Amino acid sequence: TVLDDMGVALPNGSAVDGVLFNADTFDRADGIGAGLPLYLTTKEDGADVVNATIKTSMEIIPIILLAAETSELLSDAESKARTYEIDNSNSKVVVIALPPDATLWSQALTGVQVTSIKEDNA
Repeated sequence: TVLDDMGVALPNGSAVDGVLFNADTFDRADGIGAGLPLYLTTKEDGADVVNATIKTSMEIIPIILLAAETSELLSDAESKARTYEIDNSNSKVVVIALPPDATLWSQALTGVQVTSIKEDNA
């Protein structure tokens, strides 16, 4: 089970390829039992990322870091990511960073955009 930073389990069958942590606040115990690669941002702008899965390996991985704080920005970032992945001339890994927002995570994991939430007061 992969947990978000609020301690909530992500849906079964979600496509999480790795977990990105801030190097300044990373605790190796955060990744115990995740069964996923662990990555650390080593600069404030996220420009350098290292694979921290193996404690002794800290090789910098070239990345393209995209951030999305709204549904529209997430859709744009996903489109850009697909474009970068199709263009194999670059050897960078595309990373989309999301804030702890359940709606954005839901959209990222399922591909379904939430347009509105209605409460049933029946």
